[in-house]
Amino acid sequence: MKPKRVLLIGGTGVFGQLLARHIGVRADIELIVTSRSKTRAETLARDLNARLKTVGKTMDAPSVAGISLERRDADLAFFAALAPWLVIDASGPFQQWDHSLAEAALTAGAHVIDLADARTYLLSHQEALDPLARSKGVVALAGASTTPALSEAVVTELAAGFRRVDTIDMAIAPAGTSEVGPAVLNAILGMAGQPVPIRDEGRLSSGIGWSDRQTIAVPTLGRRSVARVETVDAERSGMTGRSALRVAFFAGLESPVERFGLYVLAALRRRGWLRNPSFLVPWLTIIRRALRVTASDRGGMVVRVTGVGRDGARAEVEWSLIAEHNDGLSVPILAAAAALEALLADRIEPGARLGPDVLSLADIEAEASPYAIKTRIRRRTLEGSVFLAALGEDVEAALPTALRRFHAADGAPVWQGRADIDAGTGWLSRLVAAVFGLPVSGRDVPVTVSVDRRFGPDAGTKIDPVPPSFHTEIWSRRFGNRRFSSTLQSNRPGFVTESAGPFAFDLGVQCDPDGLSLPVVGWRLFGVRMPLGLAPVSVSRERVDDQDRFCFDIRVSLPTGGLLIAYRGWLMPLADPE
Repeated sequence: MKPKRVLLIGGTGVFGQLLARHIGVRADIELIVTSRSKTRAETLARDLNARLKTVGKTMDAPSVAGISLERRDADLAFFAALAPWLVIDASGPFQQWDHSLAEAALTAGAHVIDLADARTYLLSHQEALDPLARSKGVVALAGASTTPALSEAVVTELAAGFRRVDTIDMAIAPAGTSEVGPAVLNAILGMAGQPVPIRDEGRLSSGIGWSDRQTIAVPTLGRRSVARVETVDAERSGMTGRSALRVAFFAGLESPVERFGLYVLAALRRRGWLRNPSFLVPWLTIIRRALRVTASDRGGMVVRVTGVGRDGARAEVEWSLIAEHNDGLSVPILAAAAALEALLADRIEPGARLGPDVLSLADIEAEASPYAIKTRIRRRTLEGSVFLAALGEDVEAALPTALRRFHAADGAPVWQGRADIDAGTGWLSRLVAAVFGLPVSGRDVPVTVSVDRRFGPDAGTKIDPVPPSFHTEIWSRRFGNRRFSSTLQSNRPGFVTESAGPFAFDLGVQCDPDGLSLPVVGWRLFGVRMPLGLAPVSVSRERVDDQDRFCFDIRVSLPTGGLLIAYRGWLMPLADPE
């Protein structure tokens, strides 16, 4: 059978070269690589042809050719003359491109695969190209890269074991010695300090690019610092429809110098002090090369899904990828290679889609076999909850139904209702409220409470099932547009510890037929136990009203006796997403 002609645009870029080397060994394709530099394209072609001889590929003529091409010249006449069976676009950054190149290739009768991860490009892909692709009987596949093809394929695999998905957290921690081209640096800088979509509190929301720093545990790599980045994942209905609380994507550079620089740029841009940081790309390229001597060649990716399993138990499933010897740089090309395999096997129907619509995790992982890349899936289940550990099963079973639903390990992650708020008016009360983001006074204020049930202080623990003493709940309370959070843990019967910033309060959990009371019985500042007489005076009560709603009545006063905050109201669980 005659080899099919595959045109790889951007073939001499970082990812283009990796993809060319990956697919160029196939006997069933004739590969043409392009570059703005004819010399670079021809040099790459010669190198690939020499490599093909070493692997014993039979060739009647050179199997790889190199040509020069400016992206703007890739029009209908160009594709009609070259007559490719498939066009793979690895030119990037797709934040700058429209769909004109793909449209010209489709019109000429060629399939199209691109490595785009730019959300605006991906969100408009199907609408822009699907009618044309179907009329020509060809495939237009976008997003054949780490995100969304790989990331969503992982989520689809993990979520299959859940009755309800609560959180989806994804993070990439690349090796510090990996080569990063100008297109990638432009994309990184482009999102610094800009709004990025996230799924939060059961709704589409936004964060700030390269902010909200977190430390995650990456198996065998240890702890890595990451921050929010822009991807299309949170807006994809296939993912958000499975999550009731959060879908978020994080990434982090290994070098502390690079990370700090990005955080500073994000802060400057967010405040309007820096409009467009792209002029820094050449300087950042030089800095990154200089920092390689202090970095490692190991990187990874982690996807964690939590929720309620099909067996009714609370569960966390984690997929992790570890790449050594800088082979993590090849991860973004695996989905494109898998898409080529699927097209050659005639397994993709004509039309315009995104990579995760047609590629499975198994398809993509199969392309990783030539590299030092390993993946694994780990599942953990949770015994009980913070309040179950404090109360004991017998006592919790005596609680009113609405309270049991709220505090149970499989309780809904998002609750909504209304509240009345009285804020302290003294200068000290206003100062403390400003520091902690406490709400202002109001009546019938909309309130949302999210309960993020996490699996222990260190997600890397291998204990399964996870005992209650390792369980952590982060409660986020949003009153109108004011939001504040605290962390709850229980390490001994009868008590719950609630922490916020440097403060930690020990709450006695007292149960009676009407509900729960949570008096402060001790407190610490920066881990140092303080006299109880200096603690804020808290009167916290949970009960159920005649409509079977979870009701709360919280009053916190300063040690001086002045009111800090009082809020009371009701909550009902947000309906599970369809």
